Amino acid sequence: ESHFGEIVAGIFSEEVIGLKKVYNKLSLLTSENANAYKIDLVFCDPKSDPLELVFGQVKSSPKSLSDGFPSNHDKSCYADVFNAMNEYLDKDLSFDLTAASDNLDVLEPPLRDRVRAALLPYSHTPVKYAAFVLIDRATKHDDEMSLLESRKNKKSFEVDVICVEEYRAVADEVYRFLEKLK
Repeated sequence: ESHFGEIVAGIFSEEVIGLKKVYNKLSLLTSENANAYKIDLVFCDPKSDPLELVFGQVKSSPKSLSDGFPSNHDKSCYADVFNAMNEYLDKDLSFDLTAASDNLDVLEPPLRDRVRAALLPYSHTPVKYAAFVLIDRATKHDDEMSLLESRKNKKSFEVDVICVEEYRAVADEVYRFLEKLK
């Protein structure tokens, strides 16, 4: 379900926001993907001049009303976004910049050339941070969401909350479909 969240956040970023994916952590080797301190998604904003890189952190919660417990997203996935951003260090940024450089073949020229130039040492390419939280729509509560605009953090970033109808059922169905394709 957390991988499903990363997939949905990637699609949302490309289709709704208009970013272009450079790479996602799911494409890394299992041991690299398991490192909690790597960023989940790296995008570029093709409309920006100079080119901006957007590093996206994804957190998700498959909690549903049928669980019989309050969702408490403000104490779980919402809070996890801030913790993850605070724990993301310069050495992690260096790893992700290198991983982005190694995955440029997913981009078409001339965007590939712009990203390659932006990733050169001393290019001073602007880096932005974004957070994506996926939850079941039925568990969205505005009072819990207030944490997202009030909590302080070391990094400046925006948060998009993506609500999925029947989150668990949709994730299960997607993976069943993918399993058939495999």
